[in-house]
Amino acid sequence: MFNNTETNLFFMESLLSGDVGKAIENQEKRGQSALVNSSNLPIKYGRGNVKDTVEYLNKLKEIGIKVLGDKDDLFMEVELPTGWSLKRTDHSMWSNLVDNKGRERASIFYKAAFYDKDAFINFNRRFHISSEKHDYDEEQFEQQPEFITIGYEEVLEKVKETLYDGNDSYYYGYDGYETFSMKKVMKPILEKNPKHKLLTGYEKYSQPFYYEVYDYDGTILFKSDIVKTDFEYSKDKHWEFYDHRDQVEEWAKFQCEIWLNMNYPGWKDDLAYWD
Repeated sequence: MFNNTETNLFFMESLLSGDVGKAIENQEKRGQSALVNSSNLPIKYGRGNVKDTVEYLNKLKEIGIKVLGDKDDLFMEVELPTGWSLKRTDHSMWSNLVDNKGRERASIFYKAAFYDKDAFINFNRRFHISSEKHDYDEEQFEQQPEFITIGYEEVLEKVKETLYDGNDSYYYGYDGYETFSMKKVMKPILEKNPKHKLLTGYEKYSQPFYYEVYDYDGTILFKSDIVKTDFEYSKDKHWEFYDHRDQVEEWAKFQCEIWLNMNYPGWKDDLAYWD
């Protein structure tokens, strides 16, 4: 997709700005623009290093996409059905193949950075299964100011910067949030706000939850029973907690699969039920 002119532009921008990271980001954005303004699709289907598989070509044919030939080592030129198009997403490495009804029929990954170019396509099923938390206390676990669970990524970064100067191993340990180091970092916050308790982060996983089936447009078609673990997390029952949670999770998800199998038996086929 890129030629020598684009490569030269990257190196020129890197030299002038002194910001190689930004130059790479801009190259990826230009790659996305070039893709969505073309009639090209990746040669690779799926995340594996697969090219021109029979399954992929058959799916293109069934959809009505005509393959005209390889464009380069990543893309092939195609003729899309009337009304179909390629649309960008907010992420420069991801674009969508959209049909004539505005439905996202496939996701396309394209990393245009010169040092690690890659592209592949995955088709979208019409129906999906996802998990949701029931009566989730978002304020307690996500938004309360100066609370340890304001976002565990932020807390971990604070540990990293304050104590270990970038050594990940000390704060990604088996004990998680209950390590001495975490308590040391959060001690001033806890002293300032004594009503706050030092949560471990596992409380999120003890919340009641359920699975639901939704259509391509987000319409909810079915909800499973609401389930939860029978006990709270504790160190001495670490594996028991997660084993049990896996069991109740599988049961809720299985209810959705049963509903789909009864109402849309071919739901696992990427091309089924779109027409």
